[in-house]
Amino acid sequence: MLFFLSLLVTVVETSQEDLVKLQKELSNLKQALFAFKSATAFANDYINLGCNMIPENFCAGFCVYNPGEGICFIMALVTMVIQHVVVLALQITFDMVNRDIGSRTLGVNQAIYGYEYSKATYQNVKALKKWQFESLSKINKVIEVQHTSMREHLQERHFVMEQ
Repeated sequence: MLFFLSLLVTVVETSQEDLVKLQKELSNLKQALFAFKSATAFANDYINLGCNMIPENFCAGFCVYNPGEGICFIMALVTMVIQHVVVLALQITFDMVNRDIGSRTLGVNQAIYGYEYSKATYQNVKALKKWQFESLSKINKVIEVQHTSMREHLQERHFVMEQ
């Protein structure tokens, strides 16, 4: 139980930077919950099988109630209660960590909006790149034409001055 209480304190004290750590803890809790439920099912089957093998009465000319059957039943009941308490603690801890992660991350609508905004931004940048390429190509062509025109004009003036 101390493990679960310390984990709850850890969950409360974590900050936004610890989100990855919290997701790892959630994954570990999920695996622990599954493993403990599987072990519980096995233990219950094993205990039931063992209790069923104990004879109800001892008979040797006369029959006497076997107290081992009652003890086995009580032990199975105690074991079952402990198992349910541990599973409940694991489930509550798992739900708390999951809720904490959910409160620190984007919701479904926000994730969809984020996707749509990033898609629109990509399309705008792509269109801007195309527009810039075309406009810079036109500016380059205009500068080249003006440069050529200016050189021709200067050459004509030099020829005129030489004559």
